[in-house]
Amino acid sequence: MIQQRARQSLRWVGAIGLIIALSSTMMAKAESNSSQQRLTWADAPAPSPLRHEGDARSRWGWELYADVYGPFFTDPYQIGDHTTFALGESPHDIYDMELYYRSQYAYFWFEPDTDIDMDELQTTADYFDKRVWWLDREIFGPNASPGIDGDTRIHLVHVNEFYPGLLGFFSPKDQCAQHICPSSNQRDAVYMMLNENPLDSEQYYATLAHEFQHLIQFNRDGNEYRWMDEGLSQLAEHLIGVVDNEVNHFNVEQFMSDTNIPLNSWSLDYEEQSAYYGAGYLFAVYLYERFGSEFIKALTQNAHDGLAGVYDTLQQTGQTTTLNELMIDWYIASLIDNPYVGDGRYYYQTYDLTITPPLIDLGSVKREFVFNSNANQYGADYLSVEFPGKYQLNFSGSTETPLMDVAPVSGDWMWWSYNAIGAASSLTRTVDLTHVPSATLRYNVWWQTGELPDYLHVLVSTNDGQRWDPLSGQHMEYPDGYTDAPGLHYTGASDGWESDEIDLSRYAGQVIQIRFEYVTNNALTGSGFLLDDIEIPEIGLMDDVETLDSEWVADGFLRTQQTVGQDWSIAVVKLSDPNEAQYIPVEAGKSDMEINVPEGGAVVIVSAQAPFTLHEAKYRLTLMPLD
Repeated sequence: MIQQRARQSLRWVGAIGLIIALSSTMMAKAESNSSQQRLTWADAPAPSPLRHEGDARSRWGWELYADVYGPFFTDPYQIGDHTTFALGESPHDIYDMELYYRSQYAYFWFEPDTDIDMDELQTTADYFDKRVWWLDREIFGPNASPGIDGDTRIHLVHVNEFYPGLLGFFSPKDQCAQHICPSSNQRDAVYMMLNENPLDSEQYYATLAHEFQHLIQFNRDGNEYRWMDEGLSQLAEHLIGVVDNEVNHFNVEQFMSDTNIPLNSWSLDYEEQSAYYGAGYLFAVYLYERFGSEFIKALTQNAHDGLAGVYDTLQQTGQTTTLNELMIDWYIASLIDNPYVGDGRYYYQTYDLTITPPLIDLGSVKREFVFNSNANQYGADYLSVEFPGKYQLNFSGSTETPLMDVAPVSGDWMWWSYNAIGAASSLTRTVDLTHVPSATLRYNVWWQTGELPDYLHVLVSTNDGQRWDPLSGQHMEYPDGYTDAPGLHYTGASDGWESDEIDLSRYAGQVIQIRFEYVTNNALTGSGFLLDDIEIPEIGLMDDVETLDSEWVADGFLRTQQTVGQDWSIAVVKLSDPNEAQYIPVEAGKSDMEINVPEGGAVVIVSAQAPFTLHEAKYRLTLMPLD
């Protein structure tokens, strides 16, 4: 959704305001990332998206594909027709709407008796057809056409106000069949608030381009990380010429006031969300300007999400720049925004960045200075050195950082559910119980699902995966309406590792499949789930995860150690005229190098760069004057 100052986070069945947007992925036999190496971005999975309840019911074999996704054909609407749209879950959120106008690519719905200037409406419709529709589809890829209702037009639904500060939204639930999701409108729709978006206004077109990108993203990669999805939607605004409106400028200010945020994440705090909007906007603009529109289209359609998607898109499009190099380049550009440094990569070509990041003053007196800090992953610290001269720069940083808060129950390895949003990560195995009269599945599980209702359950299939049904563990919770889990499950946070077991005796004499499945919301996940020491003693299955058992089929789950390798990027930017940027090599968390600080001073940029984890990394930087 678009709001004036901050965006609201929603469950995976909720709306995406100036907010959110699938891609399918095939499951594969688990592959080892090496028994000795920690996870890298190359190991990132692309778990199956789970955008709404319809996706879940289709995945579990409870509904036929056609009954979930349609299309559910309707006759084309005519001007003057009436219908209803549900903008929320409450009966009070159901609006009677009248079709005022029909363009080549959209229906324009308004509340009856809304006073509309028809010339402005026609101008607005023409702009959508000839500008927004074509540009968004060219940059991000085509939306599904026809849509879920079998119509090639999308529905633009206008109300005066839904709640204060909201500009517009796209609801993923509208892509769910109504018999599964009762509040679904079962149409490709974008909702516009007229009190914030007058027809034929810059703000109207910005909001529409933003929300239409969310609809496209839903069709292409419906569980993209929120900060990235919002960044791409703001890029859509940018490319139709709305470069720095009030909302986006505020978001950029929020990010530039604190660049040391865990970038590949999100927040449930409204003010903190603005910083993620700002980061996503600047980063999307930077990617577009550096690599072009085909890169953005490939990124939009990449099944990997967030920084994993950027990493994979760099690989797929043949770029020679690594992800970590790209990120430090971006942070340099966000400091100097200068086309005349290097090959021009430190410059926003179409955005006038007038805001500078906060500088941490290392002192204006020429003396030894020691700075200790905790750095968020893929954020940046900007350290200011004012006094000119030669210095010895000594850096020492962590070489590994926790991925999870707990070590494996035994040994060094465990299964991790990953923490993709709007997804179903699973770990599946075929189990032969044909020669035993009884069987028990035993395992150790740890979990932390965060503030929103994610859950893990254990499923069984007796027909080769055509249908899945939940099993009951001794420490699972009963459904209480908090999550959308169909049966017993784990949610919230465990008190350390817990041992649990499931009686499989009713399946004795059969070949079955068992599946651990982690279902997440579309905004923010916790650390996820860990599994260790999985066994069915009656058939001799005892997996301590120390070596890869290839009989597991992983769709999202990763075999991991407790920590990941910690990388660092450091650059020294001279603030002389002209600016200069110098990369400082870091090996095994250490660097020792002489630097020259010119008149005007310099800035040392430090960025922690470890994959997957949201844990901070520690570093120590020392500057010793040499003259």
